[in-house]
Amino acid sequence: MLGFDFELERIKSEIRRLGAKRVLLQMPQGLKPEATGIAQAIEAEGAVAIVSSDPCYGACDIAAADAEALGADLVVHFGHSKMLSEGKIPELYVEAHADVSIDTAIQQALPLLDCFNSVGLSTSVQHIHLLERAKHLLTLAGKTVHVGDAKQLEHAGQVIGCNYSNATAIAEEVDAFLFVGGGMFHALGIALGTSKPTVVADPYDNRAYSINDQAQKLLKQRFASIQEAQDAKTVGILVGVKPGQ
Repeated sequence: MLGFDFELERIKSEIRRLGAKRVLLQMPQGLKPEATGIAQAIEAEGAVAIVSSDPCYGACDIAAADAEALGADLVVHFGHSKMLSEGKIPELYVEAHADVSIDTAIQQALPLLDCFNSVGLSTSVQHIHLLERAKHLLTLAGKTVHVGDAKQLEHAGQVIGCNYSNATAIAEEVDAFLFVGGGMFHALGIALGTSKPTVVADPYDNRAYSINDQAQKLLKQRFASIQEAQDAKTVGILVGVKPGQ
């Protein structure tokens, strides 16, 4: 069974340091099944654990207003690396690194990268601790590997939904990109942001695939939307009120 490192001892230590009595837990949908066990560990420290049921869309999506309304002493935000400066209520970011092997997925990706000599390597924060392993496997296969670090995110090689600077920083140096992680979301961002062929090595399904066709389809949809918008007489603007957005 796939596991994640929820750093429970670090959370307990922070609760003790702050003397926190009410702790708000915020996590992406995929991690919510683990919330009960985490809450039990926190309540064993004598604090009340409150699990936010709202969707969580990234490191910028901190439940600051909810925490204040609930009288929380600490927000524990899972699944993302630190992005914002601390608000009124202390925040603890837990990256929740995945306990999963990437070896099979990388091996599956190699034939798709066969015609590329120089490869840019990127991943989400769940697999950031495995980036060196991925680089090692690609190097053994004869690839020149580049890991970008634009100094805008917590880790070199990391990409998030609104920031692909680590990929764009090395786009001119590479022939293609390999994204290590599940799903197409981040890989599409890399492909659209760099205009380079992009391959996904998915360690959850132990498979690899190109997302170039999907990127081209998305581009066509965007251009069609722009064309339609040019005929609009009235335009509505949506403004978010979340602190990181």
